[in-house]
Amino acid sequence: YESEQNYVKSLENIVELFLNPLRRFAKSRDPIIPHDAINKIFSNVEIVLTVNRDMLAEFEQRMREWPNVMLGDVFKARAPFLKIYSAFVSNYHNAISTVSELRKQPP
Repeated sequence: YESEQNYVKSLENIVELFLNPLRRFAKSRDPIIPHDAINKIFSNVEIVLTVNRDMLAEFEQRMREWPNVMLGDVFKARAPFLKIYSAFVSNYHNAISTVSELRKQPP
């Protein structure tokens, strides 16, 4: 439960502190990072965040019922959405490659 809280907070930080500001700057005349590169780097992080926020809310509700807590149905109900992690993790090398290429470019 606590690890899910930390994970959601980390995802929120990625979106709020990096992704959203970079998207705003990408709309400027001289963007720091082009929009397509932002998409390559951050992939589907917002979808992952949404799924995990939803799971965290369910976990919080269940923890109020402690010690009679069952979590299997939480995962089962979200099984189709958990496939997003495959795309998220598979994008890692693409994201690192994109960042590496951007670092080679002059500021």
